[in-house]
Amino acid sequence: MKTSVIIPSKNGLHHLKECLPSVINAAAKAPFETEIIIIDDNSNDNTFEVLPQIYSQIKVLKNPKQGASSARNFAVKHSSGNWLLFIDNDVFLEEDFFLKTAKYLQDDIFCVVNKYFLTKRSHFIVLNGFDDIYLQKESAELDFIYCGSKRGWKIISCNNILKQISCLSSKDYFSFICKNITSNKLLFLMIIKRIFNLNFLEVIKTYLAVKEKRTIEKINAVVDDIKILQEHKL
Repeated sequence: MKTSVIIPSKNGLHHLKECLPSVINAAAKAPFETEIIIIDDNSNDNTFEVLPQIYSQIKVLKNPKQGASSARNFAVKHSSGNWLLFIDNDVFLEEDFFLKTAKYLQDDIFCVVNKYFLTKRSHFIVLNGFDDIYLQKESAELDFIYCGSKRGWKIISCNNILKQISCLSSKDYFSFICKNITSNKLLFLMIIKRIFNLNFLEVIKTYLAVKEKRTIEKINAVVDDIKILQEHKL
């Protein structure tokens, strides 16, 4: 078993200098093989040049695109772990972090959402990683776990998904529901909930942009939207 720790960073060299030692120390005490990958999301603070000189035991990559989701996806392509741990560049890990996390690395668990985001590589590939249509990485994470939930995969978390959807920015909200809410009746009701934020033309454009993805999600769904939104806590 191997875990890849993936840390996207944009102009966060100062954070990494403070936090990385704790991540490296925790990884050294992990009961399984662990690699640490920093993905520089086009920083102008010399992250890509400076970090390898300080920490020889980590891998530093540069994102060829822009954005947290594309950075994470690119890092995964250059990782080798069968579990993927995504953390921010300002996160400190306790020494026994991986000892505590080991209990979640089970065949029947797809994703663990806490102060960190842990998922199985095989499932990440099936979902084609994080969808970069979203403005916020939190929206992409929500999309990811919702797609997994509709496929019937087990998620460990204490967050309520309906509340999380309600907190999305207007653009991400309409992108999310147009892609993932495959019940037309429920989709209509969720559009009405944001009627005062509604730019009808933009919603139509969004729907057409994600129509193919919506079809894929509908084909692969084994759990319906109502059950997830009313009963399932993520």
